[in-house]
Amino acid sequence: MDEGHFCPKCGTSLYSEPGEICPICHQRLNFEEGKYPLFEIEGDTLIRLNRESEIVIIPEGIRVIKERAFYHNRTTKKFIFPKSLKRIGDYAFGKCQALEEVELPSSLSDLGFSSFGDCPKLKKVIIPKNGGLHLGTLTFASCPSIEEIHIPSSVFNLVSLFMDCKGLKKVSFEEGESPLSIFDQCFAGCSSLKEIEFPENLVELGNACFRGCTHLEKVVFRSEEVTFGHSVFASCINLKEVSLPPQGLGDWLIRWMQSLRKNRAPKGINAA
Repeated sequence: MDEGHFCPKCGTSLYSEPGEICPICHQRLNFEEGKYPLFEIEGDTLIRLNRESEIVIIPEGIRVIKERAFYHNRTTKKFIFPKSLKRIGDYAFGKCQALEEVELPSSLSDLGFSSFGDCPKLKKVIIPKNGGLHLGTLTFASCPSIEEIHIPSSVFNLVSLFMDCKGLKKVSFEEGESPLSIFDQCFAGCSSLKEIEFPENLVELGNACFRGCTHLEKVVFRSEEVTFGHSVFASCINLKEVSLPPQGLGDWLIRWMQSLRKNRAPKGINAA
């Protein structure tokens, strides 16, 4: 496999053949002055990037991006992923200082631990609707510029995905048929989040799931049976309203909510 080059005009990292046109600036490509490989590749695994640029096009045929392959990249704002990609390793894009957007391909089946964690400028994340995508622990944790995230129905196990995303203001869920579990600390420390409405297929909220969401004011439940871990809404000091389905979640939920705020119930606990 050709290991890629860069455009001599705009510097875009790409996978192409000499004489073709750069898809970004439309410059005809000539690599005679820069024949060193852009990527280090072993088989179908991308090991590392040898030259940074603002846009990096990862070549088709790559199935795995190795752990820490782009760790602490300082220049790249966007990576374009191939349709062949199956796995992104641990910390692969961790601490990418300039990264602004991530659109994951539908071919992807596994994201490793903190694969996009601590990216300070990351604003836009698009999660594909393909079934069976496993999102690793802390995948997008500590990305303070993410303001909105949509969770498709194909994702039904969330593990500490957005912990300490302090700029996150809106979370939406696509209704699905598979039971949805939101595990420990998934949104803990998301201090800008004001409201959360769960889908009907929610079955579990893990320990400290929303701990420290200090601006959270309203929580809407639409499912009738939910299993709660401990301290799910601990330190949510501005929580004012909990909306329940018509059948309610039982008197125990009200007692539980009261215990979170020094035995004061939120001002509005009502049936949706």
